[in-house]
Amino acid sequence: MSRSWLFAFASLSVSLIAAAASAQTRSWDAVANGLWNTPASWSPADVPDTAAESATFDLFGTYTVTLDGSTGPVAINHLNVVRGGVTLRPNGLADATISAVGNVSLAGDVTLAEIVGTHLHLQAQGALSVVAGTQVDVEGGSLAASSTTIAGGTATDSTVVVLDDGATGDFGSLVIAPSGSLISRAGLDLYDGSSATVHGLSIAAAAASGVGELNVKGSTLTQPAASTTTVGAVNSVTDARGALTVSTGGVMQLGSVVVNPTGLLINDRSSLSVAGPSFTVHGGKYVESGAAMRNFTAATNLRIEAGGEMSLAGAPLTIPAHQTVTVLDGVLRSSGGISIEGGALAIGAGASVIGDVSWESEARLVVDFDSGEEVAALYVNGVASLGGTLDFESLGSMAIDLEEGVSLPLLTASSLIGEFDALMGPALASGLDWSFEQTPTSLVATVIAAPLDGDYNDDGLVNAADYTVWRDSVAAGAPVGSHAEWAANYGATAAGAVVSVPEPGLSAVAVALLGGAVRRRLR
Repeated sequence: MSRSWLFAFASLSVSLIAAAASAQTRSWDAVANGLWNTPASWSPADVPDTAAESATFDLFGTYTVTLDGSTGPVAINHLNVVRGGVTLRPNGLADATISAVGNVSLAGDVTLAEIVGTHLHLQAQGALSVVAGTQVDVEGGSLAASSTTIAGGTATDSTVVVLDDGATGDFGSLVIAPSGSLISRAGLDLYDGSSATVHGLSIAAAAASGVGELNVKGSTLTQPAASTTTVGAVNSVTDARGALTVSTGGVMQLGSVVVNPTGLLINDRSSLSVAGPSFTVHGGKYVESGAAMRNFTAATNLRIEAGGEMSLAGAPLTIPAHQTVTVLDGVLRSSGGISIEGGALAIGAGASVIGDVSWESEARLVVDFDSGEEVAALYVNGVASLGGTLDFESLGSMAIDLEEGVSLPLLTASSLIGEFDALMGPALASGLDWSFEQTPTSLVATVIAAPLDGDYNDDGLVNAADYTVWRDSVAAGAPVGSHAEWAANYGATAAGAVVSVPEPGLSAVAVALLGGAVRRRLR
């Protein structure tokens, strides 16, 4: 970059700053409707049309200001609507643009009107502030700012910005209802093919927020993948609530998403894409209905926690390689089921899944409870088709003594089909091992005494009875262990084993009591 270019840029910046500092205010003074470029309509009688002049509208009542777009954009410093209701419109021959190098503050109602197919565009290089109780309607034109705040409603009036008839908005970082009344809402509504772009998006996310909404109906909302949308507050001191809804075939493309306890995200017969690294439902709700479509990239990890709920409709939730869905004290519903193709489902205490779940050979179920003394199984209200790896190694960090006899419930379901290909548990003390009991509806891990080499009937003793088991297995063509192993350990006794003579028929009774249970050991 040349020094001359840098000098020119610096000079321009200084000029704009100087203009802003010395800006003169022109107030609309025409009681009736009038033309922007008529000096007599302003007080003092001078048309605001440079970066050194600000335009203010502070009359009571309603009136219309018409701009001639054929002469190009009107450049001003700031634009302020103090009260009343002003309609800004083109003259019907060409689109008209108001470009503010500073801020735009709207405390009175504003309509950017469409006339004979021509539109009004309002742009702010600075911030756009929509004050409590204000209504803003954009009829096919556009509204743009580097950042936007839509204040919470008042006790009697909502604060609403409406984009209609294909209007567009570029709101920069958008904050809706940072505070305000719990009676009237603050909102941004997109209708009839309109579109809006936001960077950071916050809806009623502050502790003292009011009621905030963003509705995308048959329209499009876009956010860069590196940005974040936050709906609702973590700790609200009021009954505040935030809602983000896409409906009627709308399209919503977001970066990362956080839905807090007072938040609600709805996808009603529309399309939601999340391109950021995370989609977290922290105590709030994400709900799909109808033929809703979703697209979570493989790099987007889903997380449900703090009693949050994610309810999916339509297509199954597919978890590909490198993606993790974590459910910690929350509910994941999927009417189309969940298919874990190569990623992981990680669960914590209180996790619940409603719908059928299947694990492919490369998939994982990760039991990942926080440190503590509570172990609660994942509950699947549906059919769980097992495969891949069950990993519960993290339980070794819990405040539980993993001693002989300790049982850990890992999974319960309406029905369990198949079994996991690999089981990975935390390391145990010498002489201990893991045993797994799988019934048609549950899977439990138990700490047991490590089996003795040569103890083929698992009674804790290596004796003649084990030789009989080995001999019969060889005769059946499915040898268990070897004669050399049995001979080398003959007479060995497991810790705590008691030599006894079983009553006749006891083995048959034990098998009957176990029913369909299957025991496996992790060696």
